[in-house]
Amino acid sequence: MILKGTNRTLIAIFSSVFLIILLSYIIPTYASVYAYIPTLASLNPIAPPVWLNDPQENQVTVLIGANRTSASITIKALTTNLELAFNSDFYTGPDGWHFVPGMYLTNAYWLPNYQGALGVIEVYGTIPGFNGDITVLFQNITIPSIPLSTLTEKITYYYLSRPSSRCFIIGGLYDWEDGLWVFLDALRCDENMWSEAVFNIDPSVVKPGKIYGLIAGVMLFNTIIFPQTYYIYYDKVELVAQTTNPVYSGNWLLCISDGNNYRGKLIVEETSFSGKINATVWLTSFEGSETSRIVIRDSKVIVSETSEIPFTQPPPGYSSLYFKIDTSVEPASSGTLSFKFRFKTGGVVAEYPLTLFIHDPENGREENVNVKFHKRIPVHKVRLENLLSDLGELIEK
Repeated sequence: MILKGTNRTLIAIFSSVFLIILLSYIIPTYASVYAYIPTLASLNPIAPPVWLNDPQENQVTVLIGANRTSASITIKALTTNLELAFNSDFYTGPDGWHFVPGMYLTNAYWLPNYQGALGVIEVYGTIPGFNGDITVLFQNITIPSIPLSTLTEKITYYYLSRPSSRCFIIGGLYDWEDGLWVFLDALRCDENMWSEAVFNIDPSVVKPGKIYGLIAGVMLFNTIIFPQTYYIYYDKVELVAQTTNPVYSGNWLLCISDGNNYRGKLIVEETSFSGKINATVWLTSFEGSETSRIVIRDSKVIVSETSEIPFTQPPPGYSSLYFKIDTSVEPASSGTLSFKFRFKTGGVVAEYPLTLFIHDPENGREENVNVKFHKRIPVHKVRLENLLSDLGELIEK
């Protein structure tokens, strides 16, 4: 059948109307701003490009929302012994720690067990005759923004002895900002047994709220002509601070992303406090980059948002971003903070709602803190220029 002119005109009009209606649904899909909001739907949800995870900290309870794009977090502030090192016992992996290889001691691996200890870091290498070497594990830690009565580094290790050799366990704190050691010491190794090296650090050498590199290492000397292969195993590296008020310092949330490049930040939207709470909140990437701090002083928000931080897909077993907090709570105090975690890639922006509740659960009842993280991954190796230059000046005790 041949269409007449009028029919063609009507069809053209209907087609235009249909196209306009169709585009009205399609165009918002490509808008420059969007947010993941949990909803009930009969369709299968699409996995978000960035999703939230529980850090598995003993003092932190995390409830992840639908599609892993929202979270409600509770932090229990405690007094007495505060473990400042993340994943201090390597129980199920080395996450949070970095390995700085020496000239000969260039291998580091996580092992599920060794000599009765569960979760250990093995470091080894072959040192030529009449030579020595130094290697360390390190991680960045933040000193709580409160007075400390004591600060102690404890390294649990196993040194497999070799003939005519000398071994020293090294403990230290490195000030990245000033480029100097605020504490550095070495103790003679015990041999062929699990031992603990204890380093008592004067709390006055560190500044509240400042970041330091926590160092745990070994210095080995081969005093015979023949090369020898050396092994040392770490079961724990702890940095324990004693505090007066209930505190928490560490991770309160994690996030992982796909292979795209993102930039993220945290923004405080609302707060509600009872009593006095001090806190600094920030983000750090698996590569060690950090944002500026959100600052809360005497339950008042002084700085309400962080700077932006780039992040992307992490190596297996790591997280793209770590949400960190350093908080001090006066006895019987509590506070609730509502955040937006905002990230973007290209012209697209997303916002995830987060609620953080901080409290002193039992008026500062004394309780010890144990930090664990449940991941099984190989040690992440990095090289740091000049980090070990001062270690060679340690004097044998």
